[in-house]
Amino acid sequence: AIWAAEGKVLTAASTNDITKMDPQFYTAVSEVSVMECLYSKLTRFKPGSEWGWELEAAEKLEQVDPTHVRFRLKKGIKFTGDYGELTAKDVKFSFERGIKHNSPVKDNWGSLDHVEIEDDYTGVI
Repeated sequence: AIWAAEGKVLTAASTNDITKMDPQFYTAVSEVSVMECLYSKLTRFKPGSEWGWELEAAEKLEQVDPTHVRFRLKKGIKFTGDYGELTAKDVKFSFERGIKHNSPVKDNWGSLDHVEIEDDYTGVI
């Protein structure tokens, strides 16, 4: 993926036409590369590492038990177009939307069937 500093213009080239920009219903790896430049995720692959990861939108992740992970979002992550701040309700909506509409990537989530919200920034997956 190509990353640009905040406030800068990002120009990206792709070998394929981009047909979907939905992170739960993409059809090609080239679409994922573009979406990685646009959408915040709880975690991301750590640049320069083969399998490492680092926090992105999450401030903290905690393994509660073998099937539950608590997340705490960083405060101040804003949606474009004055749609407000990213909250745990948005994380819940995103995951549960994928489950409800049978996303092809939901198999990556194992037995996930819902997200519990604890407060505006905290939830359990």
